[in-house]
Amino acid sequence: MAFIGKGIFLLWMPIIFLRKRRYLMKTVRSILSAIIIALGVIIAGSLIQSGFIAFKSFDQFVTVKGLAEQNTKADRVIWRLMFNYASDTLPDVYQGMESAQKKILAFLEAHHIPAIDIQTQPIAITDNQAQSYSSSSNLKRYSASSSLVVMSDQVDLLNTALQQTNELVQSGIVLSGSEVHYLFTKLNEVKPTMLTAATANAKEAANTFAKNANNQLGGIRQASQGLFTVRNADDSYGDNSPDKKVRVVTTVQYYLK
Repeated sequence: MAFIGKGIFLLWMPIIFLRKRRYLMKTVRSILSAIIIALGVIIAGSLIQSGFIAFKSFDQFVTVKGLAEQNTKADRVIWRLMFNYASDTLPDVYQGMESAQKKILAFLEAHHIPAIDIQTQPIAITDNQAQSYSSSSNLKRYSASSSLVVMSDQVDLLNTALQQTNELVQSGIVLSGSEVHYLFTKLNEVKPTMLTAATANAKEAANTFAKNANNQLGGIRQASQGLFTVRNADDSYGDNSPDKKVRVVTTVQYYLK
């Protein structure tokens, strides 16, 4: 019996050894897999953290505004000169208006204003007796009004004429009004240099900010051009001055590194 039992034990020994070996190999594989996964998580976490830090560093930026201004002169002027005449007869009204118009045209010609720049407007006549609100016996029956419009790029010549309109009054013309509009139409010619100046001004402000924040200035992240505005040189509203100021504000974003 002892011999039989020993034989059975010898038969089971290889089986037990194989089972233990398989268990050990499975355990080793599990440990290696766990180590590999752990290393992968550590490496991936490190890469993600590095990438996030790099992204945050690259995403830091500063927004600044750049200003550029340029004083200039109007290159075009529109002048509307209004005059009127009154009489008790229609023929006299027409003659008076024609005479006034001829004198004004001669005045402009004497100041070297080209005829092509002058537009005459129709004559408007009002019968004052036909107006229900008119009750004055001293009022002339007919009153007429008209105007001349000068549109010219001869700004200096027209300014000289404007300063001497008293000559027209001295010649007997009744001036009822004068409107002058000075325009600057060459905006496209100054845009490139002004945009360059505005961008340089913005970069200077961004550099100052970066230094104060212990950063270095990177490239442009985004830029937008503001509207160009043309105003009187004294910053007043309207277009009644030949002295102009062109202004533009740009908005620029710079990366910080």
